[in-house]
Amino acid sequence: MLKSKKGITLIVLIITIIVLLILAGVSISLVAGDSGILSKALDASENTRAGVVEEEKYLWENEKKMAQNDENSSVKVETQEELLERLVKNGSLTNNEKTKIEETGEVTIGNKTIVFEKKEDLYSVIYTDGAESEVVFSDQVYNGLKENDDTPIFVGTPNRIGYIFLGWAPAINSKISKEHGDSDRIIHYTATWKKDDNTYTVTYTDDVYGTVVFPDQGFEGLKRGNETPQFLGNCPQRDGYTFIGWLPEVSPFVTGDIVYKAQWKNEN
Repeated sequence: MLKSKKGITLIVLIITIIVLLILAGVSISLVAGDSGILSKALDASENTRAGVVEEEKYLWENEKKMAQNDENSSVKVETQEELLERLVKNGSLTNNEKTKIEETGEVTIGNKTIVFEKKEDLYSVIYTDGAESEVVFSDQVYNGLKENDDTPIFVGTPNRIGYIFLGWAPAINSKISKEHGDSDRIIHYTATWKKDDNTYTVTYTDDVYGTVVFPDQGFEGLKRGNETPQFLGNCPQRDGYTFIGWLPEVSPFVTGDIVYKAQWKNEN
């Protein structure tokens, strides 16, 4: 009889253990399974975060439209980059999600896909003097250019003492194109030069026959690219006439032999 009771007790114990294991499995599944409490809580959290991002995007787009429609608006609207950085800082976006938006224009959070503006590839144009041993001019740099934008032009005229400016290498393209940029999307234009060992003379003359209004002023031994010497003395004077300038117009730099002739307006 004792052995029989022990056998029954053992069976009951095994059954109890099996039941407890089943219940434990069900509990774990309820808590941690794909449809469990934890999973549902995480989904709810992600969907809430997605809602915050969606709302911020909606408000930003409306603010941008209002500013665009009001020419007199002084309100500074965030750029998309600034908006995304702010959302990363307040925990609404991760850095990986921000990068995803910049690369593809959209991001999926929870079960929501939010569409932003895809970040465009931006290019830079740099004009450089191409001189190894001197600085002829500071680089002119233009950033934030998009494909098919007009290529910004070099401001001024390249000038180098003792050299002739031949042009830019490569030849300047009228539009920005990815084919012309390097791996960093920078388009380089380099000035090219030809050595000029000649010397030149600049002369100022009154251009009056039979009378000397002022003696010719000649400046010799000038190199190409030197600053053009200025007429010495006061503004040229001539009885009955007003001096109105030089022909041709005085160039800021020497480019060759040149005679500048005084121009006069008859006041009689």
